[in-house]
Amino acid sequence: KNTTTTMSLFYCLPWIRCIPQEEQLRLDGCTSRTVYNGPQTVCIPPFQEGTTSRGLSLAPNEYVKIESTSTGQIYIEQGPQLYFFGPYERQVFPTQVGTAAKAVPLGPTEYLVIENEQTGDLRLEKGPRLWFPSGIYDKVIKQDRAIPLKKNEYIKLIDTQTGVIRSERGEQIVWPNSLEEVVGSGVQSAVNVDEFTAVLVRDNEDGGLRLITRPGPYFPSALQEIESIQQKIQLEDHETIILKDPKGSFHFKHGGRGEVAPLAPEDEERERTMRREKEAADGLLLKLPGDEEPEVLGAYTDHDEYERAFFLPPYWQVVEMTWNLGEQNVHVTKIDRRPQFMNYSFCCRTADNVELQIECTLFWRVVDVKAMIHHTSNPSGDICAHARSVIIQVASQVTLERFMSEFNSIVAAAILNPEDHFYARRGCHIHTVEVRSMRCADQETEHVLQEIIQETTHRLSRLQKTESENEVKLYKMKGVIEHEKLITELIRIRSGHMRSEAETEGLAEADKVKAFLDGLNDVDGLDVSSKVALWNTLRKVDTIEKLSESDSRMYFTPNDVNLSIETFEGVPSGHTSSGKSKAKSKSAAKKQRFDPLGQLRSDTQIPSVRDQLLAGDSDSVDDDEFSRHNHQDARKRQADGKDK
Repeated sequence: KNTTTTMSLFYCLPWIRCIPQEEQLRLDGCTSRTVYNGPQTVCIPPFQEGTTSRGLSLAPNEYVKIESTSTGQIYIEQGPQLYFFGPYERQVFPTQVGTAAKAVPLGPTEYLVIENEQTGDLRLEKGPRLWFPSGIYDKVIKQDRAIPLKKNEYIKLIDTQTGVIRSERGEQIVWPNSLEEVVGSGVQSAVNVDEFTAVLVRDNEDGGLRLITRPGPYFPSALQEIESIQQKIQLEDHETIILKDPKGSFHFKHGGRGEVAPLAPEDEERERTMRREKEAADGLLLKLPGDEEPEVLGAYTDHDEYERAFFLPPYWQVVEMTWNLGEQNVHVTKIDRRPQFMNYSFCCRTADNVELQIECTLFWRVVDVKAMIHHTSNPSGDICAHARSVIIQVASQVTLERFMSEFNSIVAAAILNPEDHFYARRGCHIHTVEVRSMRCADQETEHVLQEIIQETTHRLSRLQKTESENEVKLYKMKGVIEHEKLITELIRIRSGHMRSEAETEGLAEADKVKAFLDGLNDVDGLDVSSKVALWNTLRKVDTIEKLSESDSRMYFTPNDVNLSIETFEGVPSGHTSSGKSKAKSKSAAKKQRFDPLGQLRSDTQIPSVRDQLLAGDSDSVDDDEFSRHNHQDARKRQADGKDK
């Protein structure tokens, strides 16, 4: 009982509570709620429960949304502060109690789209600033940056509420309003219009197309859209382009007048005749160069313009064709009027039922663009198809042997038939056609054909080799003949020269002899025979002196020389004047030595004949011996002349 009384007194006594500065005391009574913010000391009445909590610290860039539970009012508390909730307040944003929301920092080019959740209105908040909600119903819809534009840039914005489009061009910073959105791809560059660039623009107000060709940067207005950027069409001298206007008429623009090489006179006349005959019946009268009558093209208007560079007008279009060039398809807008090559392959069958695979090369060109576009949009394909047809017809009428031997002429005659007006009607001309290759479709037949071709090739090779060998032999024979002719001519010339030299030498020798004999006329007692003998003796002396002066050795047999050894005991009377000479000859003769064979050695000292003559010892000279040596020398000179 005492314990119960003590406990009752304890609960009836008031409490004393010290509250720190950052804390808050909340007392919940029976009918009310009270809060005490620190720092302070609070006496808690009996029968009330108290709870403590920390205050909410808000930084300068933080805020919270507070709702009064007694009135339902919501308001915003911004930092910096230490916020204590009231007795009937609670935090509604952020939803996690004790945390704060961050304010939105905006840069110089940033903005926010704010929506009022109560009214649904939108507004724009621009930077630079630190944005706090100004109303409890403000909600951030979008955060974005303003759009900076350079001088050559523009942008289009559309109001999503009214649909109004506005266009802004640089230099500036564009701030879209809260209901505007960027149209298209955003910032775009202006189109630089110059001599070779134009802009095709559609006006959304009336729906028309305009071609802008004024030089300078082009900025479309709010109601204009750029359909395309056109480059000026430039044509070379040999090019033609076909344009179609809004009414469907064709217009032809050429790069130059007559720059393409014209046809040969006979080809031009043939083209003119064929086209006059075949196309007059179709109501299509075409004009060739030199015609004076106007041409009638039916629905095809005569708009030939020799304009090398132009822009495509609005609502016009370039006629595009697809040409089959061999095994590939080519899209053609500019027609090349120059001659061009085209390869094509097809199969045909000969009269003896041999299937051949033929590859041809056609050399062709377009000569009349109007006739071409009137009849076909694929002239190359038509040419190949027609060429294949006529070759198949001709090949079926000849045998394989004939076709192999004359394939070029057969194919050319079939395609270049002057009575065939197919190509002229389509405005084309075939210059030449060549067969590049030919083979059998059947492998066995192809093998046999290759053997035939190989054998023919070997035969031609052998014939060519034989002809080459014969030609070489013929040239050799001609060379030998020419050589012999030259040798004959050389011998004839040498003989003439030798005769001339002999005559000259003979005349010179005759002059010498004559002069010698004439010089001895003053000597008494010498007849002609003595003068001749004296001349021969001097010639022998000259010959012996020349031989003795050389380094060679001379051998004389007893038959070649006439020597006698005499001993003079004294000098006879009447010869005193020549005694010394005879003594010298005697002493010289005593010095001669003979070998056992009786030959005179070349190192023996033989008295000179000239010395003997001068000494007056003419008796010791054998005239017959000198005469014999003189004849030998003459025969030797004659033999040398023959050798020469």
